[in-house]
Amino acid sequence: MKRRRETLNRLQSVLLFDKLQAPNNFCELVKRDLYSVLASYFEMNENSMDFYLDVTSEGAFIVTVTARATRLKNVPIII
Repeated sequence: MKRRRETLNRLQSVLLFDKLQAPNNFCELVKRDLYSVLASYFEMNENSMDFYLDVTSEGAFIVTVTARATRLKNVPIII
């Protein structure tokens, strides 16, 4: 019974790890896209932004983005 549980845990770990395996440079591509969007609204440096991708034990993705901006840009308001 204990061996079955260990095998199940190992299989779950492998499947979650496999789910996290994104194509090469995936995180970098997402980070660049997010930077482009944020830079439309904020004065910021690309080096002041971090992007992390993780997977929970249930298989859900956790996306964490932190960015430091120096000021808001003048953006026209659409009414």
